[in-house]
Amino acid sequence: MTRWMQPALYGAAAITAGIMLITCLRDAAPWVSVRELYGLTALALLLASMIVGPLLAVLTRIPLKGHLLASRRALGVCAFCFALAHVAFYIMPVLSRNWHEIFAPGAWWIVGLSLGAIALACMAPLAWTSRNAAVAAMGGLRWKRLHRLVYVLLPIALLHAVLVGSDFGAHRAPDTKSEPDMGALFFFLGLSAAWLLLVFLRWRRRAATKHG
Repeated sequence: MTRWMQPALYGAAAITAGIMLITCLRDAAPWVSVRELYGLTALALLLASMIVGPLLAVLTRIPLKGHLLASRRALGVCAFCFALAHVAFYIMPVLSRNWHEIFAPGAWWIVGLSLGAIALACMAPLAWTSRNAAVAAMGGLRWKRLHRLVYVLLPIALLHAVLVGSDFGAHRAPDTKSEPDMGALFFFLGLSAAWLLLVFLRWRRRAATKHG
């Protein structure tokens, strides 16, 4: 039954993306609204995909363990797709006007955009190799080494959001008119802290098993 998890998640993500787009078309600045939503969704899905592994290692008797394992790669792929759409909905309006606008907000804005580009570049190979065929071709050990990029990816993505995020960034885009949402910032920082705690507990469990 778990083999249906990935197609179901991909379908749900596509439907969600479509609903978000249709809903945002009613706003005064639809490109800005959908860009914000896609960016936040990408970050949430990235964190969700990263939490599954350490969560199952710590809570070994959690229900639907097989379903959660089957969903982990799909969540990461969906995160990449939303991140790609997030970038597209920023780049397209700017290029349609004047590409020099990318640099207009200043140095910190450029740093934030650069971090976003690095995060997307890190996500691309992870998404591409989130297939059984890729695991078989690379071998389990090489595949695991590649996917350790997530430990670098998360702080880069968070720093990008803190610097230039539409909801809570310190240097928000000039076309962003909404008020900063600190609740979103605390939500993602809380999720990140939960992930770090689970990773630490998993490490302690493995260390105890090794020396036991």
